[in-house]
Amino acid sequence: MKNIAFKLDENKVVNTSAWLVSVTKFANKVKSFDFFESFKLKMKEVTYTNENLKTLQSISVKFVVKGFSTKQL
Repeated sequence: MKNIAFKLDENKVVNTSAWLVSVTKFANKVKSFDFFESFKLKMKEVTYTNENLKTLQSISVKFVVKGFSTKQL
């Protein structure tokens, strides 16, 4: 099946399959997503300190610069 490309803004172009678009439109039409309107999920709130953020930043830099995989951690 063919792909559909559309622009979200000047710099962002999104490609998706025509099949996915048609299935999603059909699901909306028969209201199969209405269940999620009333679905409540408790979320855990996390507060990060500056030290936590520095650690996360240093880990992400290692991934980008050295190309680590998750197995190497």
